[in-house]
Amino acid sequence: DTQQLCDTVTLGTVMDWVSTASVVALTIQQSTMIFLLDFAPEWVKRRMLGAEYSGEALERRVQMRIAGGWRMVRALYHMNSINTHPQLVVGDAVPTSLAVESIRSGRVVGQSPLRSLTRGTTPLMINFGSCS
Repeated sequence: DTQQLCDTVTLGTVMDWVSTASVVALTIQQSTMIFLLDFAPEWVKRRMLGAEYSGEALERRVQMRIAGGWRMVRALYHMNSINTHPQLVVGDAVPTSLAVESIRSGRVVGQSPLRSLTRGTTPLMINFGSCS
């Protein structure tokens, strides 16, 4: 039915726009907070960062600037896009072609089913993030 196809396409397009808008809004929010924190007076930085840092670590963080201009904004947008649209979710089967890299050696340790890499009852820990 043509009407049903049009409704589906329209709904899909609207959902894509909403999804993109939410990623853009989140990126703007994060970028703004980083820029404000970088250029805020020290007393404001101490108050904002006090729950996360203390002592010497707090003083080092107060002096630090982390804003990275447009490169940072692009990286935040990319990260938010990936986090908003994960390729795998809990319960999905992991692709068999997934290369598993050892944290210790940096070498690929296998492209076989992940269960084959476990040892007895010791769980296999996998970091799917970019910060290892």
